[in-house]
Amino acid sequence: MWANGEEWDLSQVEHRIYLGNEIQEPDPLIEAIIGIDNAPNNKGLAYVVFEDLPLESFGDRIPQLSFEVFANPKNQDGENLEDKIKAVCLIPGANEFAYATTPIRNLITKGKEEALNQHQNRKTDFIASLDNLAPDLPNVSSISLVAAWFGTDLRAQYCQIMPKIDNAIKNTIPRQWSAAGLSRSTAQVVTSHDGNPAYGGSPDDASLIEAIIAMKNRNIAVTLNPFVMMDIAQNNQLPNPWGSGFQGSYPWRGRISCFPAPTQSGTVDGTATASNQIDAFFGTITASHYNIIGQNISYSGPNEWSYSRFILHMAAIAKAAGGVDTFLIGSELVSLTIVRDANEGFPFVEKLVILAGQVRAILGVECKISYAADWTEYGAYYHSQSNNTYFPLDKLWANAAIDFVGIDYYASISDRDAGDARLKQTSLMANVEGGEGYDYYYASDTARQNRQSTPIADSTYNEPWIYRQKDIRNYWQNDHHQRINGVRQTAKTLWNAGSKPLRFMEVGFPAIDRGGNRPSVFPDAKSIENGIPPFSTGKRDDHEQRQCLDAFLTYWANHNQAATQYQGAMIALDKTHIWAWDARPYPAFPALTNVWRDADNFAKGHWIMGRMGQVSLNNILTDIAARVGVEAIVSDDLGAIDGYIIEAPMSARDAIDSLLQTFGIAVNVENLTLVFTSIGKASPVFEVTQSDLIAHDDGIFFTSINDQNNPISKLNFSSYAIENQYEIITHQAQNNVSSGSLAQYSAAIIGNHDLRNQIASRSLWAINASQESLEIMPSLELGLTLELGDIIFFQDKGLWVVASMEGTSPAKMLLSKPQPEGLNGANTYAGQYKFDSIFAPAPLGFVLDLPYPFASLSDPKPIFYAASSPWLGGVEVRLNDVVIAPILRPAKAGTLLTTLPKTNTSMTLNMAIEVHLDFGSLESASGYLGLIEAGKIIDIISYRSAALIGADIYSLEGVVRGLNGTAFAPAINANCQMVVLDDAGVSANLGRELWAQILEWHFATPSSPNVEIVATNFEGIAGLPWSPCHLRAKRDGASIIISYVARENGNYDNWEMPSPRQAGASYKIEILNQNNQIVRTINNSGESFNYLDEMADFGVSQTQLSLKIAQFAADGRLGHANHSTIAIV
Repeated sequence: MWANGEEWDLSQVEHRIYLGNEIQEPDPLIEAIIGIDNAPNNKGLAYVVFEDLPLESFGDRIPQLSFEVFANPKNQDGENLEDKIKAVCLIPGANEFAYATTPIRNLITKGKEEALNQHQNRKTDFIASLDNLAPDLPNVSSISLVAAWFGTDLRAQYCQIMPKIDNAIKNTIPRQWSAAGLSRSTAQVVTSHDGNPAYGGSPDDASLIEAIIAMKNRNIAVTLNPFVMMDIAQNNQLPNPWGSGFQGSYPWRGRISCFPAPTQSGTVDGTATASNQIDAFFGTITASHYNIIGQNISYSGPNEWSYSRFILHMAAIAKAAGGVDTFLIGSELVSLTIVRDANEGFPFVEKLVILAGQVRAILGVECKISYAADWTEYGAYYHSQSNNTYFPLDKLWANAAIDFVGIDYYASISDRDAGDARLKQTSLMANVEGGEGYDYYYASDTARQNRQSTPIADSTYNEPWIYRQKDIRNYWQNDHHQRINGVRQTAKTLWNAGSKPLRFMEVGFPAIDRGGNRPSVFPDAKSIENGIPPFSTGKRDDHEQRQCLDAFLTYWANHNQAATQYQGAMIALDKTHIWAWDARPYPAFPALTNVWRDADNFAKGHWIMGRMGQVSLNNILTDIAARVGVEAIVSDDLGAIDGYIIEAPMSARDAIDSLLQTFGIAVNVENLTLVFTSIGKASPVFEVTQSDLIAHDDGIFFTSINDQNNPISKLNFSSYAIENQYEIITHQAQNNVSSGSLAQYSAAIIGNHDLRNQIASRSLWAINASQESLEIMPSLELGLTLELGDIIFFQDKGLWVVASMEGTSPAKMLLSKPQPEGLNGANTYAGQYKFDSIFAPAPLGFVLDLPYPFASLSDPKPIFYAASSPWLGGVEVRLNDVVIAPILRPAKAGTLLTTLPKTNTSMTLNMAIEVHLDFGSLESASGYLGLIEAGKIIDIISYRSAALIGADIYSLEGVVRGLNGTAFAPAINANCQMVVLDDAGVSANLGRELWAQILEWHFATPSSPNVEIVATNFEGIAGLPWSPCHLRAKRDGASIIISYVARENGNYDNWEMPSPRQAGASYKIEILNQNNQIVRTINNSGESFNYLDEMADFGVSQTQLSLKIAQFAADGRLGHANHSTIAIV
């Protein structure tokens, strides 16, 4: 919803929405006003009722309101993918304040703040992301909150797990970062990559507590997911446990292991040394080392950054937040859980069992506790060197402290070769419990490339499921028997068949071509884990992600099985957490690449926000047809778009025709049913000869239609941009036609940059291709074989595509040139976003009492300047909640870098001075600066030129000081505040009765809660005369003639300035002794005075006089004084 063109948060006002159904009742407020019998129920009318709508922020007027109304047609099974997702993983995991519900800013300098967790609207990013989640995925009731600390080494005994920060120099308000007792000054900084932090920092403790509480307040079941990220930089010198050389950069946590690792030469696996290394990694922390009172966590354990400290601290956070639904004691530590001790036991698993009990002691019996095993880790482990098959985690799964078997599931559901077409959902579903990893495997990458698969079998004991990583069903419903030297043991493991439910704690697919081939890969250029799926082109493919997720969720919804050992099913599907939703809200993420360094990974990564809420073209077409009572089917998967707008009343045919033209869709009628087919689908080629055709009456087999008189070289396509808040954006496509004309085309679809590019390119091709076509009459056999979109090859005419079909016996077919490769697909690019800042810090405000000519001589007024970064169009100055002055231009302000000695006024300095601008920039031309101390002007200088000599540092030449009316320019230290005195300042009336009073002036961006209060008084110094100059004392007999010259207010080196000097001015002369005590005060008219009281005042003749002389203003106030000691001549 928008109010006056700006997005409006309805949650801040009392309102009721009526959707226009046939059972809605009258609104109670309307009933109360006009009576129960008179209030309409407005059936069939959608409307909103606001109660006590505050109008102050709308200028005390009812705003112009705009509403978005969405209709999302359902799939044939009655549910869209968005309806099937019940749980998500919330990332980024590593970001200092991404999870905070308190707005956190980095205070760079007063008025210049960086919003650290407000990038999309005035809500925090976390709240904005949850708000986006609710409509996009309406059935989500569980969120796994990923909270990362950092591992430092792949060798377990040397690996510390600790919270880190992304920057040591950051002054955050209203609170500082703090995690596990560390502050920004004591925590380590993450390593750097290409000059930037390799990761965001660990979330601070308070942010995690806030996030958990906020989600629980929304009735979301929270899983706290402690997550290890490996902060191992490139070119490190750490020995590699997995071979020679050094450790790879930013690896997966699943590579942490003993040193040397299992299967490596000289491995300590299977020895007491391995146990010792595991002990060092795990540490000695217990639940007793923590004391949690309210939200305060105190720790009294040893000074170690061990795995047990990481997990137990996270448990303490969960406790401080009032508890969580589920807690994970780790995930995907696959190379630790397989490490054996000297007795063929698994020491890390033993430690996990103990750890589960310690977490239980903190979180109590209500919390569900488990470990999230990698999909290759949860079950059997075959140790090839010994020919032993173990079930390392069975002791953990069977333990009473563990409530379920957690699996991070990234198994493939496709095995497409480079030339294979996209799989239909039925084929993808068949691969959930089938295909690679179930029926067969590839022994090597070479075997995969050669498509040489090996069947998975167990001819000895008929338990192939042991070796099937995807066969979770048989793993769950069977007891487990280890095999020692290949022999199945009689005694089973501690696991009891079907005893506990399975939960998919992570399931995800990358939005990349053939993402279903290997869902575990992800794009991250800095990491050794960076990769793409086998046979992938590497192109973004949102539709692949949607298809795979839909197939996986649909399959298990239809093939889950009831449990007999507990109430429920084999898989707790409502806890299938999709990886991943981001706490950084879309589209701010990934648009703001200067804020988040991983934003470039979004396009082909596992993120689902920004991709959910889309609507299938198949569903749009069938829904429009159904609304007018016409049955329709779509024979191809046409992809999804962000929306289609019915902009005005129109026929169903017009609404459908626009989509057909835009996306290259053909339609045919079969048995009174509309059949939609993609013209650009991957189709087999039918080789056709004249024997397959029926000749026309004139004996001709082909009728050619060729009109190349008006070639098109450019096409402008316009549509609504999802990334630009639905603004209409035009995209131009060009071809190699040198002298063609320009075509225009628009469609009321919503999409992103690449979709517009696809459509523009396809439309340009289609216009030119339509100028050349063939008409044929196929034989009965060929006519029954061919469908819309099929490709036909003629020996002498090349390739053609069936564009339309008409009639029967014989049918007429219109053929067009086939669409070139690369024009298919939809929504495959993150786009270039227009994204304005919405965060307004408390501005830097100045209330200046300036001299003439910067303020009026006859009617002095305070002059207000304001600066902020970002600057959001203006700042209001308020006094007692009344807007006194709107400031529309930002001030240029900063600090003085040069220490200035006390000097005479109105003299050009023989030195340059340097200033640093925190706000704005200086032109090379001349200008004026106000130097400010304690909110008051202490000097005004002019400069002749300014030159940029460093980052926001300027050198000023031709400097003249003392333009504020004082006799001498005072000594000023470096770092004094300064503001450029230009027309950015705004004056305002202030009643004379308020002069001299300390007033509190409020500076704020309109509607921003961040306010700067400047408390100061105003004296109207513009009306005060400047200090006299040229003081002289000349002895004339028994008297001393004291003389001086009045100074005109302003810089009178500029002859254009009018003179404010008044005739008949009077002065106050004070004569002081050597102790600076006043010995005589004289009120004098004119610019000289005959002093006759030297002996009375001093008793002896003086050689010098200490004088303090000031001119009276017209209103009787005393102006600036010149206090000088001068020689008597």
